[in-house]
Amino acid sequence: MNEIVYPVHGGMEDWAYAGSWDTERFVPGGCNPSEYGGYDRTRTVYADATLRAFNILVEASTIKKPAISRLGDRSDIFNPKSEHNGHVPRNVRLALLMADIVEPYVQFKYVMGHEGKNVEVFDRDRLPSIGRSENSCR
Repeated sequence: MNEIVYPVHGGMEDWAYAGSWDTERFVPGGCNPSEYGGYDRTRTVYADATLRAFNILVEASTIKKPAISRLGDRSDIFNPKSEHNGHVPRNVRLALLMADIVEPYVQFKYVMGHEGKNVEVFDRDRLPSIGRSENSCR
């Protein structure tokens, strides 16, 4: 990030890069923000692991509002040679690839059921699929 490449100062990209190591900017014990009506100081206390982000900006096109015909659709989303390929499927594939590279996998073991009791989650509990082709995202 500099004056030549995406010159935005103080944006999400800057924070995502420096949030976990630029500890001089932390306010010990939190702060008292007044924006948006203010909120509790305890919501502004951070540890170094709290302020970490993996942020990617994809400049998909120099045209900021491409024609609808250039967007593509979800049909055959994993096939880059599909007649339905376009900006949206291409960037969905890119986002999925980036998530796969970083490996931020989460597995839910329990959910809160009725009466506040934890209920174990099994594979059979997943939501039923809607109609999809064999190459569509599940």
